[in-house]
Amino acid sequence: DLPRNMDPVDFPRIFLTPHFVEATVGADFLRALRRLMPAISTEETRYYLNGIAIQHLGDWSYRLAATDGHRLHIAQVELPDAKGDQWGGDAIIPRRTLARLLDILAGAKDGARLSFGSFLTGNGVPKTLPVDSSPRATAPNAVRIAGDGDSVTSKLIDGTFPDVMRVVPAVAQTTLRVKTADLRRAVAAARAGMTGSHFRAVRITVGPGGQLTVSSAGADGFETSVVIDAEATAHGFQIGFNGNYLMQSLDALGGEVTVMAWDALPGEGYSGVAAAPCKLIDPADDKFFAVLMPMRV
Repeated sequence: DLPRNMDPVDFPRIFLTPHFVEATVGADFLRALRRLMPAISTEETRYYLNGIAIQHLGDWSYRLAATDGHRLHIAQVELPDAKGDQWGGDAIIPRRTLARLLDILAGAKDGARLSFGSFLTGNGVPKTLPVDSSPRATAPNAVRIAGDGDSVTSKLIDGTFPDVMRVVPAVAQTTLRVKTADLRRAVAAARAGMTGSHFRAVRITVGPGGQLTVSSAGADGFETSVVIDAEATAHGFQIGFNGNYLMQSLDALGGEVTVMAWDALPGEGYSGVAAAPCKLIDPADDKFFAVLMPMRV
C-alpha cells in the first residue's frame, strides 16, 4: 500500500502523443501474445529481451518476436485498420505491460486500441500536454492500450532487439514430420524421468523407417524412453532439446502435425543437425513458428 501522506498529485501525469501507428487489436493478437509469452527472457542483464518486439513487415502485416537466447517464438499478425507513421526496426513492449494487455484484451468485447507514440510527463493542467521542445522522434518510445473503460500507458524498452531472422533455418535440408499429440506424450513421459535442474535434456534418436526414440536419463542412472512413428528424410542421428522448451513450443503450435526442420544434414557427434537450430512449424498455420537451439546429450 502507498503511504497515506503521499498526495496523488505528486505522481507525474503520463501523456502519449500518438505520432505513430494506432490500431485495433483483438482475438488474433491475443492468441499471438499467448504463444510468444513463454519465450520472453527474464534475465536482467539482457533487459532488451524482456519483452516482445513488434516490427512492420509491409502493408498491414506485423511480426511479433520473443526470445531468451535458447528459443525463439515468432508470430505474424494483421492490423487492417492501422494508421499513423511507421518506424524502422523493432518496438519492444515490456513483459509486465504485455500482462496488462492480455487482461485488457481478454475482457474487451470489441477488442482494444493499441497506440504507439512519444512519452511525456508533467504535472500541469489536467488534459493538457506538457510543452515538448525536443525534435520529432523517428521511433516510438511508449505504448498505450485502451479497452472497455480500462487503459494503461507504458514506456517501451530502450534497447536493440537482435536480428532474430538470422538464426531461422532458411532451407529445410533435413525434416521430421510427426503427430503433435504423439510427440507431446513422448516428451511428457521423458520429462517425468528427469530429476533436478541438471537433467532437462530430452534426446530424440531417429532410426530406420522414421521411428523416433524420445528418451532422457535421470540422476539415478535409469533411462526413460518412448518410441513413436514419424516421417523422416534421414535417419541414424540424434538431437537433444530442453524438454520444457520443446513442450512449450509444441503447446504454442497447437496443430495436429508438427514439422521439425534443419538447415543442415546429419553429421557425426555434435555436428550437422545435432548442432543446428531447429524450426518447428504447423503445416496448417503459416502465422507462427518456433526455433529451438539444441542441447548436448
